[in-house]
Amino acid sequence: MFFGAEGFRNPNFWDAQFTAGALILSGQTVIIFGVSLALMLGLFLFFERSLRGKALRATAVNRLGARLMGISTSGAGRLSFGLAAFIGALSGLLIGPTTTMFYDSGF
Repeated sequence: MFFGAEGFRNPNFWDAQFTAGALILSGQTVIIFGVSLALMLGLFLFFERSLRGKALRATAVNRLGARLMGISTSGAGRLSFGLAAFIGALSGLLIGPTTTMFYDSGF
């Protein structure tokens, strides 16, 4: 109903082409690699340096022990759900231009 049986592809964020010998990279691929590396670095710094990240790690290791130390386990659950939703939305935005969506893609 939305786009018919022939499929739909989002436009690329960047239409450049890069070549290094036999390797050909599109601009979208470069954006995907860059954002992925930035996300990995951000998550590393979040879990290693921030108090909320350490609390989330403690809750994942021992929920009862984290509660005994004063960490809100329900808050940690909401934070982990929010992080998962953010990563999922970012992944969908980045992979959208590289794959074709058909009417049965989710099945």
